[in-house]
Formats: sequence, C-alpha cells, structure tokens
Amino acid sequence: MKKVILSILILSALSSCKKNETSDADNKTLIDSTETKNITKTAATLCFEFSKNKDTTDVSLIIEKNNQVSGKMHWNPFEKDGAIGVLNGIKKGDTIVADFDYIIEGNKQLEEKVFILKNNELQELIGALKDKKGKLIIKDLKKATVRNTLILKDCSKIKFPK
Repeated sequence: MKKVILSILILSALSSCKKNETSDADNKTLIDSTETKNITKTAATLCFEFSKNKDTTDVSLIIEKNNQVSGKMHWNPFEKDGAIGVLNGIKKGDTIVADFDYIIEGNKQLEEKVFILKNNELQELIGALKDKKGKLIIKDLKKATVRNTLILKDCSKIKFPK
C-alpha cells in the first residue's frame, strides 16, 4: 500500500512539473506575440548611403505602420551644387513614391522621387521629368532607370547638413 501511495505522489509531482513547463512556454508565446504586436505598431527608421568617387547621396526614411514615409535626402555631387531636403510619401509593396521638397542653387524645388526598397538596398529611379502643377514628376515610370543603389547604413553614421 505504501508503494502505491508513493507512486501516486511521484506521478503527481512529475505531472505538476510538466504543467509548469507548459505554462512557461505559454507565457513565452504570449510575451513573444505581444512584443511582435508592439514592433508592428512602431515606425521603422532606415538610413541609406551611396558613394562613388566623391559623389554621395544620403537618405533617411521613417516608415510608419500605415506605410506613410517621411525623411531626408542629401544629394551631394562632387564640385557641383547639390540638394538637401525632406521626403514625404507612401510605400506600396517595395515601391516608395515621395515628394522631395528641396533647395538647389538657392531655389526651392518640388520633385517626385521613386525608390525601390529591397534586400537592404534603396534604388533611386530616374527618368525624363515633366512639370505638373509646380512639381517635377517622372514622365513615364516604365522607362525609369536606376540612378543609384544606396546601401543600408547605421543612422548614427550619416550626417545631414543643417
């Protein structure tokens, strides 16, 4: 009889240990899913850089959960007038279409910028431009080509002029 009671106590102890392990796993899953939900509720900040010879282009983007995009762009060709300004637009799939509001040669300009975001790279598309209500836009997006491929960088390493 003592052996039967001892066996029941051991089995009860073992089964309660297994229950606690399952509870810990359930708690971990709950924490993981909560963390995932919090991540999707926050914006992603990405920075990119292109450098060839002495020409550089830097872009910082904040992509909100609703796919709204904002950021900065600094185009700096060597020994030529560059442009610095702000980007505001939307991301659809891997394509970002944004208004680039910038100053070049002392003049304010508004230009549509189209980027492809994939594989830790940001491809800047260019093409023939036309003026549409004071904004330069790409005439035919199907004929646009990649101007520069910017590489993902640590945002603390990219400095924008003021």
